[in-house]
Amino acid sequence: MPEPSGDDLITTVKPEQVIRDRCSNRVGSIVDNGHQLVARDKFGKNLGYYDKQGNVTRDRNSNRLCQGDALSSLILKAAGS
Repeated sequence: MPEPSGDDLITTVKPEQVIRDRCSNRVGSIVDNGHQLVARDKFGKNLGYYDKQGNVTRDRNSNRLCQGDALSSLILKAAGS
């Protein structure tokens, strides 16, 4: 049985930006899925998303929150910071 080469081990890793509070505790993250950014709390629960093409932030129920990217504010509000 042949050993796997480096090409066989390639996986797609989505870029993640970790959001931390003043004490450097992880309160959430923002994951780039290509056409949108997804906000998650420290437990991985979906809080909302930013649609890059529409330039609008929406909550987890797709309700429009604001124009522009407000995901870090959404994460901090959910964390109680």
